[in-house]
Amino acid sequence: PKFWKALFTGAVALVVGCVAVYESGQQELPLISQTSVVAQAVGIAMLATWSGFEGTQVVLGAMMGYIGAFGFGGWARFLDEHLPGFAVLWYSVGASFGILVVTKLRRPLLAAVAPLLGGFLLTVGVGTLASHGLAFFTDQDDFTPLPLSSMSLAAVAGALLGEDRTVALAGNGLCIGLGVLLQANQTRPRPLAVFCLVSCAVLTAAAAAMGPECRHFDGPVHCPAWMKVPNDDTWQWTVLGCGTWAVITASSAWRQLGLPEGWESEGSLKSSMVLPFTTAGLTSVPFGAVPCGGGGGGQQYSALPSQASVDAGSAQQNLTPSQRRMNPWSSSLGGS
Repeated sequence: PKFWKALFTGAVALVVGCVAVYESGQQELPLISQTSVVAQAVGIAMLATWSGFEGTQVVLGAMMGYIGAFGFGGWARFLDEHLPGFAVLWYSVGASFGILVVTKLRRPLLAAVAPLLGGFLLTVGVGTLASHGLAFFTDQDDFTPLPLSSMSLAAVAGALLGEDRTVALAGNGLCIGLGVLLQANQTRPRPLAVFCLVSCAVLTAAAAAMGPECRHFDGPVHCPAWMKVPNDDTWQWTVLGCGTWAVITASSAWRQLGLPEGWESEGSLKSSMVLPFTTAGLTSVPFGAVPCGGGGGGQQYSALPSQASVDAGSAQQNLTPSQRRMNPWSSSLGGS
């Protein structure tokens, strides 16, 4: 979609601009020189991204897949100690999976990401505003299970992801990819794709809810580090926030994943197989007929007769030889 192309180009320009500002500041360049360097860097980044957009999507998909595989790569790194090279193989599989999703399933990917990301931002924003608003009117700081009023927006967002935020981000990325594959051509039930999309948020809430019980397991049997709750009560916000996040995402994704125009498009698997015929101008050709020759003569060769040709041939069987006319199928072969 054009919106995604413009959004991605702007994001790349923003990142490049921030890097250019930092580097020019480290070099202690004059203000006019810094402005010139930043403007040139942003302009070149936008032009390169916009001109070679499809290539940047391959890089983006590979990067996202690699990060996701690395986040869920603890078991692969363990096996790599006994099977050298297994971790690299797992990362390569993740990168290939990311390239497939971003390049061939772009519209379905956006249709799946929008509810999840929108639900996350809405939950974080409402939770932060609620805690700060109550603190302003009541002069209190703790409104459990809401986040602490002293927490910034970024801290509230981090607490919503739980203790191991890297695994949470990788898990959400994996859920997005699986949800896209499950619903890519609308051949599987929609509830399964919606459940897969919110499963990571549900698991994060469940892990946070079981976290207080880990305090009783300090002996030989103990909980993983990512399940141990912090000293404060932010785990309660994780449970409430992830539950709210899952409900918002599920309600939005149910409608978003059901829109046919979001899936039967140039970004789907079906259209990726039809695309070569589209570029050749063959999408509107009836079954069994392939146009041949140039000009506007309308000549066509039929390996198999189309339904219209069969009907026309059946109707002409009742005519005398002098009354018969050349039908489209026989005329393409030079007969009558």
